[in-house]
Amino acid sequence: MPTPAQLLAASIRDLQARSAPGPGTPDPALVSAYVNASLFAFEVMAPWLMTSVGLEPRAYEARLEEIIDISLGLIGQTAGAAPES
Repeated sequence: MPTPAQLLAASIRDLQARSAPGPGTPDPALVSAYVNASLFAFEVMAPWLMTSVGLEPRAYEARLEEIIDISLGLIGQTAGAAPES
């Protein structure tokens, strides 16, 4: 049974296969590990992270959609997708 991180890596591989490969295209498995670690760390350290950049710690929950959009944008860039995709 594939883990969510493995499924994300497979999705990134699929996106990369459908786009023009660029120089230094990152390894999908490493990108998946990074995104998952980033989201886990953000969840665990949200109060400190939000405060450290001048945001209200309680705003974390209200801004989850923005955080997800940022993660998806990073995945899209890795896969070579256009910014508006």
